[in-house]
Amino acid sequence: MNKLGVILFIILIFIIVVGGLLIFNNDRQIEVPESNQELSECEIWVSECAIENGEKCGPCGCKECCSGLTSAEGLTPFNGGDEGIICEYIGPVWYTCINCGDGICGEGENWCRCPEDCKEPDIEILQDINDYSI
Repeated sequence: MNKLGVILFIILIFIIVVGGLLIFNNDRQIEVPESNQELSECEIWVSECAIENGEKCGPCGCKECCSGLTSAEGLTPFNGGDEGIICEYIGPVWYTCINCGDGICGEGENWCRCPEDCKEPDIEILQDINDYSI
């Protein structure tokens, strides 16, 4: 082989090695899908505590209630006729955080959610469960 042939052979080997390294490195690169960014936002949202009468559950899951608050289902008192006062959901099941036990029937609280703070409602003024529709 002449000198020119050796130089071309070395250049060819160099191109193959460098090209192989580029291809190998490109296969090793991992792209972070956008859904991971959304998951990160969800992790942040869930890590924050839910404030009084605030949103406790959402598309990302459910939060813990902030200190001193308790989780309460979205129950509402209705006139159940012969059954007396009954507690029912007025839509899909939802939860909120309330300050139950402080002696004040506060926002988000009612007799069904916090009977310790809220007095039993007058059955005569409650909506009849049979008349209720979503």
